[in-house]
Amino acid sequence: MLLTNTYWVLRHAESDNNVLGVSNTHDYNMYRLTKKGVEQTKSAYEFLKDKKIELIFVSPFLRTIETAYILSTLVGDGKVYVDERLIELKESHDDGTPITGMTSRSESILTDAWWTTRTGEETFRDLYARIRAFLMYVETTYSGKTVLVVTHGSPQNMLEAIAHTETEEEVRQFLYKRYTSDRPFRGNAEPIRV
Repeated sequence: MLLTNTYWVLRHAESDNNVLGVSNTHDYNMYRLTKKGVEQTKSAYEFLKDKKIELIFVSPFLRTIETAYILSTLVGDGKVYVDERLIELKESHDDGTPITGMTSRSESILTDAWWTTRTGEETFRDLYARIRAFLMYVETTYSGKTVLVVTHGSPQNMLEAIAHTETEEEVRQFLYKRYTSDRPFRGNAEPIRV
């Protein structure tokens, strides 16, 4: 996708659910940043401070908002825009459930996980549609801006895939390579330019 803005994408800093190894895709206010997460965000700030960030968009989850709040001084007015489309890929299990099987679901992106899912879950195609809609909104509303997006692992990967490809099939191939690599997700508070 040809982008008119420059995007930096950041997965939220370490939060309580990361330490506990549990899922959180439903209750937006369930888990906060840890002390380590605050320090990770400060390191991300040091990296991003000379990037001339003009806009910050964030998922409505508490851990992403806390991350974005620390980074909000990167923009002159400190304004952060909350966007529901940046939430994590919805899973069917309850928040607080130990994370298991995520890699196997991600690895099936070329087959069933793209189109089908268990009741209460989102498909990767659903995620593709909402992240693409988010990008299209920003691209049609702003031009030539430097944008920071604070989100979660799956939306971060999807945003990167959409930015580097043209077709839905290319997105699937990009994600398959990512999810089957030695490092399927970026680290907490690790900025990437897409």
